Amino acid sequence: MLNIIQKKGSPDQLCGHLLAYARILPGPAPTGDFPWDDLVQNGLLVVSGEFSSQATLGEFLRREFKGEGGDALDGLVNKLREMGEDIPEGLNSDDLRKHIEGLSHMEIIPIPAKVVVFESEEALLQKDSDIFYVGEFVGVQHAHLAVSSFPILYQALYREQESRKVQLEINNLLEGALSNQVPLGDPAVLQLTGSLETYPGDLLDLLLGVVVPNLVYHLQNPSEFALSLQNFRIFMESYRFPADLVEMESALSALRQGQQIQNHHLELLCRKIVALQTERFEQLPALQAALSQYH
Repeated sequence: MLNIIQKKGSPDQLCGHLLAYARILPGPAPTGDFPWDDLVQNGLLVVSGEFSSQATLGEFLRREFKGEGGDALDGLVNKLREMGEDIPEGLNSDDLRKHIEGLSHMEIIPIPAKVVVFESEEALLQKDSDIFYVGEFVGVQHAHLAVSSFPILYQALYREQESRKVQLEINNLLEGALSNQVPLGDPAVLQLTGSLETYPGDLLDLLLGVVVPNLVYHLQNPSEFALSLQNFRIFMESYRFPADLVEMESALSALRQGQQIQNHHLELLCRKIVALQTERFEQLPALQAALSQYH
């Protein structure tokens, strides 16, 4: 029904960089004041989205407006409105900053792509990206709706893929540790730069993708495990709910004794820590209910 064709890349292994394009057929000139002609080049309307290094709206904003200071607020507001965010007119700077701070915890960006120009379809297909053709359109407005909406679906599929990869890595490490098998690539003692308060990246990715796998790997190596755990404690020193960290250590101890159910216990604890640290309190009831089976 949708007739969307993946021209390049594998649907089973998305790379995180997207190019989506539509072909514009001759037709009536678009109405309104929007500069549609600036979007269409050589009969193509193309958008590009980069998701491999972008986890939250906050990170997107920091990257896009790095170093521009308070004078960039007008440009930021315009950018957010282009992305579909409903920001009222006439907000003063304090209200605007509060609004943007509220947005900074969003997991996705409403329209996380920008228009790019290519000389031809052949040149477009040379790019190292997942490339999707969304179809032919007489109306530029309809083509714009298609190419700006598709990145939302792509981003969801890519995030789900990456989440599965992290979980698979953890499971493989758990199985290796519990069977005394040594995985390829002996990881060093866990080293974390800075502190929880200053960490600039995605905390959940750090916990599930780095911290837990490292600790699990060293379960059968008491000295390395102790050093990794000590470094993790130092990194988490400012965390306001130390009981969660104690519970993590207990789960790791039970895991060392062969209780593989602790794999899910550790994942839930990581998600709870992130929810508390980022003040996403609406996630806590479900997490607490799931954690209750381990208490």
